[in-house]
Amino acid sequence: MGRGVQINAAQMNKDHTLQNLLYHLHPQQQQIIQLILIEGYSYTEASKALYLPPRSIKTYLRSATLKVKIAPS
Repeated sequence: MGRGVQINAAQMNKDHTLQNLLYHLHPQQQQIIQLILIEGYSYTEASKALYLPPRSIKTYLRSATLKVKIAPS
């Protein structure tokens, strides 16, 4: 038997929910959430990666979190 990745139903549901939430956001907001909230980038790191000022990163993140009703960390 192969050594595949095992994912339980709760994790699959969580991943599916996150994908659904991100789907409704602008691609720029999706990227910022991916970098900051999921991958742990700082605002400065995300701004350099996306060639945007840090203030824009904060603004996009704030509007995205309000839209999908998640709290930024």
